[in-house]
Amino acid sequence: MIKFLFGIVLFVSGFYRTIFVDPVWGLYLFAALTHIRIGQLAEEISLPMNIPMAIALLSLVLYAVSSNYEKKFNRWPLEVWLLGLMVVGMAISSHFAHYNPALSWDKTFDYFKYWVFFVLIIQMVDSLEKIEWFHRTLILSVAWLVYRCYDLRGTTGFRFENFGGDVVADANHFSAALVLLFPFVFKKTLSSDKRIVFCAIILCFGIVMSVVIAVSRGAFLGCIALIILIILNFKQLRRKVLVVTVIVFATVLFFANADQKERLFGVSEATKEETRDESAQGRVNFWKLSWELFQKHSLTGVGIGNFGYYSGPTLEGLKEGEPGHVAHSIWFETLAEGGLLVSIPFFSLLIRFFMKTGKLLRQIRQFAVGKEHENYIRVLRIAMGAFLISATFINRLIYEPIYWCIALGIVHEYLLKDLFRNHQVNERVS
Repeated sequence: MIKFLFGIVLFVSGFYRTIFVDPVWGLYLFAALTHIRIGQLAEEISLPMNIPMAIALLSLVLYAVSSNYEKKFNRWPLEVWLLGLMVVGMAISSHFAHYNPALSWDKTFDYFKYWVFFVLIIQMVDSLEKIEWFHRTLILSVAWLVYRCYDLRGTTGFRFENFGGDVVADANHFSAALVLLFPFVFKKTLSSDKRIVFCAIILCFGIVMSVVIAVSRGAFLGCIALIILIILNFKQLRRKVLVVTVIVFATVLFFANADQKERLFGVSEATKEETRDESAQGRVNFWKLSWELFQKHSLTGVGIGNFGYYSGPTLEGLKEGEPGHVAHSIWFETLAEGGLLVSIPFFSLLIRFFMKTGKLLRQIRQFAVGKEHENYIRVLRIAMGAFLISATFINRLIYEPIYWCIALGIVHEYLLKDLFRNHQVNERVS
């Protein structure tokens, strides 16, 4: 009942603010429901499962007629078209999918929804305050995922599975989501308010503890990447970062059981063939098959979501048409299932994200303006970097928050553009 009431409060406040305050609140609510799944809120009393789509449509319509936005649909950076090309590439791949084109078309439609949401973020998030509220939405999502891990403790076997979680139902997917969301929580540990710092540290502990409970070695590597990237990006706060890191990880190790420690700290053994366990060796085999399929179907791939129909008979002794395991890597998943039509725009989006945000950070230092944007941009880069390391070992192409980070990076570019231009003009005048 508590979860149901939480859902009611979430929906009522979200709809109210969307209608009477600003349509951007529809985006916040829609983003929250990516991780806070309706099926989890309605375990005792059913809620309409089409609420997210209704929210998205309402937000779009209200944005089109809202007086809060003088210029509408006026931001169309290259990234919008690259993501659109991905959708087109997936559609072509779906057309040529041999085993399950319906599944491929479903995932293509998911990506079309990603594209619409991507466009709306870029158009509607037009201030640092709105960026901060988006961050708060992601922090709420983190708190929910950690709560779910605590709520289901002892009921899911050796590995935590976020039952009813849809896009984060799998233990590996659940953990990778936490890796991407962690930096948004970590940023709050830099607050001047000690109460916020304390709550953020507790939630950081909950995130890492949840990754340990899920026993995801890919996400554990992502956590290590988080530490390194945070230290590299917040050099002036290195001592504070190290203190927080030591406290969190020492506490986590205290609570972790022997089996969890053995599996996670045995990750180094996966690099050697003679000590590699069945799970790690299986990944290597799936990657090899992915590369072979990419070579045979370089342009279109075998269809998004269709890799299992090849791995089943080839590697797992299943009958023709029985799906086996996935590629277990976002990179091989993209190459094998989407081919060049999907992988080229996808890789281009990632490259442009890191190049663009890196350039913004250099300009902020050069012109000494927009300092309030700097930590926000660093958080996006850390989140994407650590997540992609985790996703190297799991299928995560179908995960929308990847594009939220890219979209927020673009928003920062628009917001900083006038500041940089004015500074350059002032320099010339002086």
